[in-house]
Amino acid sequence: MIHHSPTSLLTLLLALVLLGAPAQAQQAPAPVKAPESPRGPAATTATFGDWIHRCVRVQDADSCEVYQQINGVTAPQRAASMLATVAVGSVAPGEPLQVTVALPVNLTLTTAPRLTFADGAAFDFPFARCAGTVCFATYADTDRLVRRLKAETAATAKFEYRTAANTPLLVPVSLKGFDEAYDALVKSRQR
Repeated sequence: MIHHSPTSLLTLLLALVLLGAPAQAQQAPAPVKAPESPRGPAATTATFGDWIHRCVRVQDADSCEVYQQINGVTAPQRAASMLATVAVGSVAPGEPLQVTVALPVNLTLTTAPRLTFADGAAFDFPFARCAGTVCFATYADTDRLVRRLKAETAATAKFEYRTAANTPLLVPVSLKGFDEAYDALVKSRQR
């Protein structure tokens, strides 16, 4: 039986790769460039403070939203996970805007998530549906809430919801950049 040291096997493999490399490089096909869409890229994003403005092409129209995903560490796993995503957008291009929060499952559905501002003003988000690993809650009066978000002078608001064990969970929502992100959303809907 012949024994090869790991070093000699590595050297042999490296030599075979290097000797074969020029032949393979000559046979590689030229890269093909994807055709440009006359309307631009299929998706775009822009960051405004802690908010992201995203537009995605759906058939022949852009569907745009602004959102903020809040991540944190959850017990007992101590793993980073999504605690909440707050979004302003529409279900389809041309539909009215909605303010929706996406929350992870394993929560109490009998208590609506609540967005609270520094002065104590609160907005309840009734649950709409759960799908997969996410539950969605939507605030009914989008115009009222957006006016409040744009006018807020505090740096953060807080989302509160209850876990399945009925423990309250407070999630800070940064308001930094919301005003500019929302203005970009309105502008993108006018195109």
